[in-house]
Amino acid sequence: MMIIIRSLALTCACLLLISAAARSSQITCFGVLGNSGEQGRYLVKFDQKKASGLGVVYDRFGTVWDRGGQGILNHYALDGRLLGQYPLSGQPTRDDKLSIVGDRLVLLLDHKLFFMDVGEKAGTAPKNTAISARAMSFGRYNAQLLCLSPEQTPFLFDALTVKKKPFNGAKPQQGIVDLEIAPDSTAFYCDNKRQIYAFRGQTALPGFPQKAKGDRWQLIDQYWYLQSSHASILRTNYVFAYDPGVVLGGSSGAFLGHLADNHELDSGQGIAKITDHCFAVSGRSGIIHLLHWQDDKKQFEITHRLGALPYAMGLALDGKGKILCNGGAWDWTADPLSPMTDCQLPKLDQAGQVANLNDEIMLGPIELKGNAIVFCGTQDPTKPFRLQANCKLKTAMCGAVVQKTGAKYRLLLVSTDGQGQAVRLSEEGKSLAEPDEMPLLLNAKGGVWTSLALRSDGLLLAAVDGSVVILSPTKDGWKELNRWSAWGTSGQERFGPRIFIAGDGDKLWVSDRERQRVLVFDALSQKCLAVYGRTDAAGNDLVSFNFPETIAVYHNRAVVFDSANQRLLKLSFE
Repeated sequence: MMIIIRSLALTCACLLLISAAARSSQITCFGVLGNSGEQGRYLVKFDQKKASGLGVVYDRFGTVWDRGGQGILNHYALDGRLLGQYPLSGQPTRDDKLSIVGDRLVLLLDHKLFFMDVGEKAGTAPKNTAISARAMSFGRYNAQLLCLSPEQTPFLFDALTVKKKPFNGAKPQQGIVDLEIAPDSTAFYCDNKRQIYAFRGQTALPGFPQKAKGDRWQLIDQYWYLQSSHASILRTNYVFAYDPGVVLGGSSGAFLGHLADNHELDSGQGIAKITDHCFAVSGRSGIIHLLHWQDDKKQFEITHRLGALPYAMGLALDGKGKILCNGGAWDWTADPLSPMTDCQLPKLDQAGQVANLNDEIMLGPIELKGNAIVFCGTQDPTKPFRLQANCKLKTAMCGAVVQKTGAKYRLLLVSTDGQGQAVRLSEEGKSLAEPDEMPLLLNAKGGVWTSLALRSDGLLLAAVDGSVVILSPTKDGWKELNRWSAWGTSGQERFGPRIFIAGDGDKLWVSDRERQRVLVFDALSQKCLAVYGRTDAAGNDLVSFNFPETIAVYHNRAVVFDSANQRLLKLSFE
């Protein structure tokens, strides 16, 4: 069976010109990253309330299913298009699961069993059976799933009759935390000491108990697939002996000074077989990844990413066209189905603006375990990022820019409430001392800061609410010279209430969130050079935004987080 991935329009000649006088300058869209549906009716959306995946399932119609955030079940074509969404109830738990019996989906949500047929109309909620269960198997025996009652009694759930049935097999005496069932009715139990027991009827199978080598274990074609940290999948034989062991992820033994990883697949939630050489897997993020089985290496290779980009922290673009986002990376030439490549930085879900030191090295603020520190590094996987834990910052740092004065470098930082700090750096981006206080003196109090940029004349630019504030260096910090939120007299020539900025010294890029556009200005004269997006008109095609936010720039290229469309747009100013 061959999976045919649809052709996506990755480069669009959609050019928006601001006036006849500016026809020599334009912004071009070079496509979408992070959303396998790309645009329009097939654009993928996730619930903004995060929740782990349920465990991906594959149906006989050639489509896949998994949770997309707390309150949504997403249905995808294998080419990444969103086919439908279905509301889910309950609070997420670590025991939530998704399985399939024939054409019926069975869900364990908040320790209750639900079911829904795969042909139901989008928007239909799975039906609550009112049957409680602490655990549910992925596997099935004669259209029945093995479940565990709140009282620790195993029972069968018949997916076709939607009824609870007794299970006559034996079970271990220890407390059960997970279970599975094989097609021959053999029951497998994992206790709270991570020992796996197996019983066929009342008889314990020889070779058990075995130590659990991973989580969310599933039996596919007589192999167990188990999920682990560092985006690892392990394969064992029927009695849980490695066969061959790790087949994907950071524990594979391919050590080059770092562990291979994909944060979106960390602690995987489930795997499904599509063909002999194609599998689907999801992790804590609920993003589905397609895997290709390599016979010669006995390992999986990640080939495609199905899902959206609900958030984009730590967004950056370097001189080689590498795009950093959420702890992973894409090449500029990547397409909407491209998976993130390996990156050695912890998940950037608590990071601020990322600054470029040079063509390769980038750095910025990040919060880890309640501590705000500086990270630094390149996107070369053989040169891991550094976490500079000795450089303690204030919390909520959102803006960052590198200032170079002669041979000296400083990382200038600002928090959302306007508190500034400066970190002295080496040429390699290493912090040389604890941060210095950097007072930022405005003419008007208040305002929410989002981002920073530097002009070629050394003045600092800050995005505060809907204005670009220009600050001049003083002996003790920076003082506001003036600010601007308009560049003409028409209503079109004014920012909305919240903007994000980035620049290269000569040009200033502005992501105008509420007015649904991105603009490029001459940083010194404040002349508007080009606009992309339909002003005040949200949309989800390739010439529209729906609340654009964080923006990263390198020379004439920019990457923008189109937040409500849950995607990145690649733009170029020419």
